Amino acid sequence: MRVLIFTEAGSKIGLGHIIRCLSLYREITARNIDVQLIIEGDIDYNEILKDVQFNVINWYSHEHLNNIIQPNDYCIIDSYIASRETYIVISKLAKKCLYIDDYYRINYPEGMVITPSLISKEFKDKGYTHYISGPNVICLRESFLNNEPKEIRRNVSNILITLGGSNLSSLLSNIVDLLCNRYSAITFHVVGNLKSHLINKPYTNLKIYNNLTADRMKNLMITADFAITGAGQTVFELIATGTPFIPVQIAENQKNSVKNLIDLKLCNQYLNHDEENLLDKLLISFEENLKYDVRKISHEKLINIIDLNSVRNIVNYLLLNDEMISQYKIRKAVDLDIFNVYNLSNDPIVRYFSLNQQEISWKEHVHWYEKVLTKTNLLFYIIENNKSEFFGQIRFEIDKDFATISISLTDNCRGKGLSLSFVFESIKKMRKECPTVTKIVAYIKKDNEASKKVFERAGFNFVNKEQSVLKYILNL
Repeated sequence: MRVLIFTEAGSKIGLGHIIRCLSLYREITARNIDVQLIIEGDIDYNEILKDVQFNVINWYSHEHLNNIIQPNDYCIIDSYIASRETYIVISKLAKKCLYIDDYYRINYPEGMVITPSLISKEFKDKGYTHYISGPNVICLRESFLNNEPKEIRRNVSNILITLGGSNLSSLLSNIVDLLCNRYSAITFHVVGNLKSHLINKPYTNLKIYNNLTADRMKNLMITADFAITGAGQTVFELIATGTPFIPVQIAENQKNSVKNLIDLKLCNQYLNHDEENLLDKLLISFEENLKYDVRKISHEKLINIIDLNSVRNIVNYLLLNDEMISQYKIRKAVDLDIFNVYNLSNDPIVRYFSLNQQEISWKEHVHWYEKVLTKTNLLFYIIENNKSEFFGQIRFEIDKDFATISISLTDNCRGKGLSLSFVFESIKKMRKECPTVTKIVAYIKKDNEASKKVFERAGFNFVNKEQSVLKYILNL
């Protein structure tokens, strides 16, 4: 299995798409899946690309795509420049495609369209394109997944200004001159392409940063009392850290983002980078955010807005087998399933990879089956196709905030690449029934390579080995 991530970056485009794609890159890498980042643009080495396998290629060229993509490749495309024809070529060459889109830019070909958004929405068009948007598919960098509670201080001493990597030096300079002059007791931390010759004079209360790592950017957000920000990816990171902000729309693809911020009352107003009297309006908003009560209320509204498992969710959507969704279902086990479960349990391959390899007698099975159907701490699911034909079982044994998973499939269901999707879907069902579960454990025999691969691709991490058994854990 290989995943190719196509995106763009450069002096005029900025690094927003790369930052988003790197979150997906690292999640896929953590699952022991081969992944490559393919970039179009005038970018060479950058600190954020450290330890990343990437190539700078004009992937808008269909000739290059034909040379790069193999039939079994999974492709992710994050672009607001590539043509629909380019997307069609990729969708025809690859096994499955996932498109990241901020504002439904084009009519997408077959695949899955992910729109990072603060408002949830899901639908399918008349063809084979599946659209999903919401806070559960927002790409946060790993550094922003664990955040200590933010302190809202009464007095403002640090302001973060980050309008993105686009060509906005003139605007940024005007904002710096306005605020640094007027508020000399406040330190302004500016991230971006601020050219010193455009500033009226050097300021002792100004600090400029470029090419920050995720950790350094997070630290600036935590330090900041509030931020002035472009309304793109950075808004989501500010929300994750609980940092109040004044949003500035600096690109067309941020229109939905600012609308959602207003609809959810996460900000009272937004600014547009090319509107008249922008600096006057910014000053009004700035003065408002100097008030402790305003920042305190804004901070409280931001708590728990974004699903911190969103990057994992997106990768799961990519790897999810569409055949499983359309042709199979997972339901609760009932009395009549006893015969199919018995036959599967004594299947030679199932017994070989079980922790207990002894054949199970019918009497033992009946006694066990009657017990498990009535156990309140056990979820017992059956996998079947749309014709109600039996294809396997999945069980979760619940112990407080832990769940132990086990799965076995019939012979005619093995080797079809469905196991991973069955694991995804069963976990989704389990979480609805047991929302207090925070960790899932899987025990796998060390020579069961197929199961190891499935659970690693599902996001489980190896913990330890006890004799011939490997322990994997998924943190929810």
